Amino acid sequence: MIRQFPPLEFADPEYGLLAIGGDLEVGSLELAYRSGIFPWPERAGQILWFAPPQRAVLFFEEFHIPRRLQRHLRHAPFTFRIDQ
Repeated sequence: MIRQFPPLEFADPEYGLLAIGGDLEVGSLELAYRSGIFPWPERAGQILWFAPPQRAVLFFEEFHIPRRLQRHLRHAPFTFRIDQ
């Protein structure tokens, strides 16, 4: 399990590459996501960790879900949770 990532200031300023290697264990992913870092597996089998300088933000009050997708989600076997 990854115990610590480099400081975010060390990320590539253009693309956000922060680190290479590690694992995808639950503890590693939780640490990464809480720090604003996400993994991107590479074809060669290595894991690249990114902390991009710009991030997407979804404003749920402005977010529109098409009706067809709403129908699909009602029957989907997963749960969506925020901050629990």
